[in-house]
Amino acid sequence: MSFIGSTEPPNQLDNEISVVDLVASHDWSSTPLGPMETWDSTLKSTVNLCLHSVFPISIYYGPEFVSIYNQSNVIIKLTQLVKFSELINFIISFLNIPIPYSVETDIKNETSSRLVLEVWPETHHTTEPIFNEVMATRKGRFENDMLFVTDRDGYVEETYASFTLSPIFKEDGSMGGILNASQETTQRVLANRRLKALTELGNKTPGAKSVKDACHLITQTIRNNNADMPYALIYLIENHSATSNTPSTDTPKAHLVATTFDEDLDLQKVDGFDEISVAEDKLRRFLPDFLLDTEEIVDLANVSDEIDELIKSDGNIIKSTVCIKPGKSNALSSGLDNDPKFCTLFETGEKIITSPDFSSSWPLQYVARTNFHITVTLKDYTHAVLFPVKNTTGDLTAIIIIGINKQRALDKEYMEFLHLVIGQVSASLSHGRFREEERKQAEMLASLNDQKISFFQNISHELRTPLTLMLSPLEEVLEECPRDVPMYSHLCMIQRNTRRLLRLVNTLLQFSRIESDKIEANYHEVDIGQLTSELAANFESMAKLFKLEYRVEIPDNFDSRLEKKVFVDLEMYEKIIFNLCSNAFKHTWNGGITVRLDADRKDNKEVVVLEVTDTGVGISEEEIPNLFQRFYRIKSRQSRCHEGTGIGLALVKELTSLHGGDITCTSVLDRGTTFKICLPTGHEHLVSKRIFFRDDLNKGKGLLTLDRNNILFDNKQLYLDESLQWIQNNDREFEENEKEQDTENDMNIDSDNGKIDEYKELILESKEKYFPHTIEDPIPLINSKHVVLLVDDNADMRNYLIGLLQKEYTVYSAFDGRDALRLLKRLKCPPDLILSGMIF
Repeated sequence: MSFIGSTEPPNQLDNEISVVDLVASHDWSSTPLGPMETWDSTLKSTVNLCLHSVFPISIYYGPEFVSIYNQSNVIIKLTQLVKFSELINFIISFLNIPIPYSVETDIKNETSSRLVLEVWPETHHTTEPIFNEVMATRKGRFENDMLFVTDRDGYVEETYASFTLSPIFKEDGSMGGILNASQETTQRVLANRRLKALTELGNKTPGAKSVKDACHLITQTIRNNNADMPYALIYLIENHSATSNTPSTDTPKAHLVATTFDEDLDLQKVDGFDEISVAEDKLRRFLPDFLLDTEEIVDLANVSDEIDELIKSDGNIIKSTVCIKPGKSNALSSGLDNDPKFCTLFETGEKIITSPDFSSSWPLQYVARTNFHITVTLKDYTHAVLFPVKNTTGDLTAIIIIGINKQRALDKEYMEFLHLVIGQVSASLSHGRFREEERKQAEMLASLNDQKISFFQNISHELRTPLTLMLSPLEEVLEECPRDVPMYSHLCMIQRNTRRLLRLVNTLLQFSRIESDKIEANYHEVDIGQLTSELAANFESMAKLFKLEYRVEIPDNFDSRLEKKVFVDLEMYEKIIFNLCSNAFKHTWNGGITVRLDADRKDNKEVVVLEVTDTGVGISEEEIPNLFQRFYRIKSRQSRCHEGTGIGLALVKELTSLHGGDITCTSVLDRGTTFKICLPTGHEHLVSKRIFFRDDLNKGKGLLTLDRNNILFDNKQLYLDESLQWIQNNDREFEENEKEQDTENDMNIDSDNGKIDEYKELILESKEKYFPHTIEDPIPLINSKHVVLLVDDNADMRNYLIGLLQKEYTVYSAFDGRDALRLLKRLKCPPDLILSGMIF
């Protein structure tokens, strides 16, 4: 290794001899060109152009190729006689590379030509073919950024130049010589090359699925851009926070994860990015002999005496402007005394190990302890730099060893490039760590989801068995029990809530089957218009009960108008209709509900469009994106019941997707909501082995009815039972508006041929059966019991608590906060206690 005191060149103008003066004063009669007066006019004009040009130009003229340079061609200048075979040795001087100023004293004698010829002998193989081509073809030649390996600064150096070789013709048309214009482009080539390496490092970052993958992507990218980074080794640090001087019980270790010498890596494109897969058992790694001892695992707490001296001592201190050159012969050219083992740069504190004998292994402990880079000399007197790689919080996460190009000095620009590389390496490792943590989080969530699905499946199966044993005997007891005994109401409450539990269990079981991809749908060819009309008709009595306008709008002969038949799973489609209609009634107090079926085209395909529209309370715009997420519940401002699991609409979406359809929602607060489902016609989008045509049904294949052995009650019964609990919630609304509606009801009775009486009987029968002992508004007596206001949206819970409390207290009941406020306004005295199961 060698050092020079400064990278700044001497003042060339102070020592330079004027080439113009040399040409003018030279005795040309002693050369093959003869006296200047006898020169060909083209030679005179070419020489005049050359000497007065500020661009580096050279002329090679005559049979012996006398060389003439201008002032800008760096150098020295002389006219000298050279033979053609010797001229090839001299051609590299076209490249504007200065001859050492020590030869200046020999310029005016013949030995000067020989001195110049011996400077660039290593370029023969590059320049000779080009020069011969120009002479043979009599045509000019241009070369852009051509590589020349030269020995101009004490070591073999890669340089680049762009130049032209143009023929010089005499007046008679014969070829007299060659005109050469040249410019060194080394710095531009290096800048472009290094920018390309940095760009590719940045482009590889998205493909890192883990920290180790990031390390391998980095080393593979360096391997493909190895001009300025011949090799690289990356050590990952464990317990990196322990690498500081603070005491720690954990021992920090460095693990060699990736090198540019690794083989058998599987690199593949995923989503446009390179991703790498490493099989540890197949990975092959062959490290060259010139490297220092490279261990797979290094104990960073084990500091050798040499490393300890390196940490505590500065060695010889030299200027920070030095640049490090390769080669053993330059090891003493830095002016350091006694050839020290290491030295320190004065301004930056950077350590440089100048001898390959200082330490047999990489000084990883120094980097870990100081968080500073260090340059080391290898066995072949090339160099490598060890850099710390830190994360955004400043903690040491890795140490990367980067080899230095043996044909370039490690100067300021080179070191700046390496620091940019380290910044990109740090970003890549951070990205890889983020993706690794993200993947682990996703795997953990997936595992939890699998456990949840398994739990739902198991618990659902376990709950269905006792529900079966409860509901079947309960039906028999209710058939035998007289309706006028108090026990009958309790049995009805048990039956109603057991059915509700059954519906919840069935929903959870079906949802878990969908998520685990274990659900099997049976798609039957149906008349979708007729089926929808029959299912929607089940809610007509509820509409009458709640005094809502209820319309089912399906065009006549709807099925015959379709281009293709419609295939649906009967049970799934039934749940879709019942869920949407039940939600509409639950949140609609005034106006009406419309179930509409129509045909449309989407993506140039025929679809059946099912819409359920209500004039209810509406849904806020910010809640609509989350509407179909599982377990998401809307914070409704007013609802007939505030109970629910938040999986109804999520289940509807999943069931719709199983039919190849989609569902959307539009809503305006206080104006209503519309759910729109689009189902494609035909069966091409469905699983072929689960499709049943009408002919198949006639042959006994498939089932058009639900499996009554697997469910205790059909969906209609389970869904409509829930609405019976809303009857009490509407009674007070009915009573307050009874006088205003008497006339209108009479008119409706006449127009509907007495059907309203039938619904009134249904209401009364339902109340008598399910809520026979409800106390909504007892008349308090003076000096009587304490007064309690009970607020709960569940009618069963409300009535049960009334039965318990009314023995000791006077009890008022309300089904929600709005109803409670209405009661408080009617009461003459405020209650002593408000007992609420509602969350306001």
